[in-house]
Amino acid sequence: MKNNYLFISYFLLSFITLSCFKSQYTYQQPNSSLVDAYWQPQVISTKGFYNLTQSLPKNYSTKGNVDYTTYLQLALYKYSKVIMPNFPILINKNGLKVNSNQTIYFPKNALLKFQGPALAKLDDVLKIYNVSNVKIINPQIEGSKNSNLSQDGQWSAGIAILNSKNITITNIHITNTFGDGLFIGSEDGGFSENISVIGGWIDNARRNGLSITSGKNIKVEKLFISNTSGHDPEAGVDVEPSWYKDIIENVLLKNIYTFNNKQAGIAVNMNALNVSSDVAAKTIGLTIDGHTDQGSNHAFLASLNQAENNNNFDAKGKITIKNSNWKNTRNTSFWTTPNNHRIQVDFDNISIDDPEKSNSFKKNVQSKSGLNLQ
Repeated sequence: MKNNYLFISYFLLSFITLSCFKSQYTYQQPNSSLVDAYWQPQVISTKGFYNLTQSLPKNYSTKGNVDYTTYLQLALYKYSKVIMPNFPILINKNGLKVNSNQTIYFPKNALLKFQGPALAKLDDVLKIYNVSNVKIINPQIEGSKNSNLSQDGQWSAGIAILNSKNITITNIHITNTFGDGLFIGSEDGGFSENISVIGGWIDNARRNGLSITSGKNIKVEKLFISNTSGHDPEAGVDVEPSWYKDIIENVLLKNIYTFNNKQAGIAVNMNALNVSSDVAAKTIGLTIDGHTDQGSNHAFLASLNQAENNNNFDAKGKITIKNSNWKNTRNTSFWTTPNNHRIQVDFDNISIDDPEKSNSFKKNVQSKSGLNLQ
């Protein structure tokens, strides 16, 4: 989801990170009780909803082995409040487009199985593009990461929110995506606004569990993200603008649990916001409250000022990280690039289980300007 010129800094970052640890990543099945604490599908009243099963052809299959994308899409264009079929549905590379003022409810056994192939931008499964006032409840999506088809690139999110506003998603379950599990932002210099994601589990995404590239008033709460691996950055959550036009304003990550992600539990990369004029420098605002990481390479990773192409003015603003519990990281709990930066990073009430890693974290923070430990 990035312009090619932005990859250099993260490739360097990934290389340095990979070179400094010996333990190898392997997929780990999280404890079911831990998953259940975050993923709690809702049962709602569906009075007045249209059941999309009614739009399927006669003698439809309930095995998830037939492509019914066109049937579902035509019905989505017609009805504003819909119930997904209560069984797996095969979705082709066109994905499904969501409309403004739409509510989509996934009952217990509903599942969108993306057959791919994933080859380019916008090959997302559930597409929330340039719309407003959308509610999605209990979405269950399986991506094409494990497909035998020839696929390319780093795209194909389970759910992609682009240039949209007033979006609420509750109790997601997204697995095996070729790109990100969930993407919030823009692809053309815009931003998404007033986005609320509450509850759920994202597992085995190939790129990031959650990417936030451009947004204002974004709240992601009570999300469990595990086993992200396959294509850098390989973070549970990656807050990373794609280019200088993007914004990160009033973004809140609250009670996020990251588990066994290959590189970072949460990564923050603001390098794309570096510009050639101080007047054009962006001011960002990000709060991470109640983050728990278990077993990722790093719990928290930051790259805030890696200037390229004479873009010597980095972003301003503040990142607050508080009430965090980082345990069993395969490498240092906190990793950051060496350059000074104008973004102020405040740490408050950070618990690290390993005394050596805790001391390393404190020394790292104390040795750099712009980092503060409360």
